[in-house]
Amino acid sequence: MRPSLLAAALAAAAACAPSPAPSRLAGLPRTAVMAGQRAVKLLAEMHGGRFRPEKALVAEYGKGRLTLYLARFSSATGAQAALERMLRGLAASPQFSSPAKQQDGRYLVVGPGGHHLFWRAGEAIYWVAGEPALVFDAAGELPAPPQGHWT
Repeated sequence: MRPSLLAAALAAAAACAPSPAPSRLAGLPRTAVMAGQRAVKLLAEMHGGRFRPEKALVAEYGKGRLTLYLARFSSATGAQAALERMLRGLAASPQFSSPAKQQDGRYLVVGPGGHHLFWRAGEAIYWVAGEPALVFDAAGELPAPPQGHWT
């Protein structure tokens, strides 16, 4: 999905029910949110149908300067399997740099939309995209990945 379509979809969903996404992230106000089956469908479309979490949320901050994608699965094992598929797919993608594991267990790629950090925390996969400093600040405000060797 093109960024302009994503922005339009998020704007249309902004008036929906309250969101579990933080109202502020990396010092930026939440300016749009999409949740439920609309967000699941959006994530599936963005991944050519190969990624379909059970629940999803997409939140935009600072009018597009930062985007949070949150995918939830029925178990940590399911989330881990999805993360491993994502890592393999990104390693083969010409649009993104190869995933670089950070010291804190998150992964960094650079590609469309700027810098991207992603990780698993429990039954969820978090993905934050945008300007580099904002991405790292936002990651520090969200649940951390589990400690230890899990990939």
